[in-house]
Amino acid sequence: MFPYPQRFRSCHATAGTLEEQQAAERGTHETNRLSYLSPSQSYDGSKYVYESALGAEDQDLYERTAPINVAWGDSINKGASELQSYMKNQGWEKHWTMPGSTSRYILYNGLAQSQDEHIYKEIYYARQLHIRVYNVSVDSSVEPIQVIGNAHRDPLDHNHIGDEPWEFNDARDETSSDWGSWGQQSETVFMGGTQWETHDGNMDVIYS
Repeated sequence: MFPYPQRFRSCHATAGTLEEQQAAERGTHETNRLSYLSPSQSYDGSKYVYESALGAEDQDLYERTAPINVAWGDSINKGASELQSYMKNQGWEKHWTMPGSTSRYILYNGLAQSQDEHIYKEIYYARQLHIRVYNVSVDSSVEPIQVIGNAHRDPLDHNHIGDEPWEFNDARDETSSDWGSWGQQSETVFMGGTQWETHDGNMDVIYS
């Protein structure tokens, strides 16, 4: 048997270390970014949610569980609890949640911060739209941001057994669409590369 080099390239795949793959992915997404988005687009806040506080503080790659993909600008003038109440009044209500759901954390001002609220919209029993929202104060090219969140679709068993996609793009788009139907606007801001098949690397900023 002949020894293989650490990395090889073929017409079908490129192999390498985790760090090399991520660097290559970042480069690909940066090229795509320049082709269709203005260089003036920016966002200075947290980009991921983490499974543990320690993972957030260490920015441990293996602790990342989801992207930040939706945000609310200052013009909406609602903190996380007010967003939850408002969206509940608009029909975003949960029917049932999987027992044992744990917190997720962002890295904010150098510290791990747990979600301030959960917002749900029932699809079918435990299959639901779910947004973890975090109170922050960060800048973006749209306007200053007051709340950020991770929007996703919960599988029926929250993937305790299965392995269904979390549909980050669809959940984000439905969130923005609903706010649009309530008379607000949204603008897409490029966030960088992504490691999830159902996330395109973008975040929607909702504003008045």
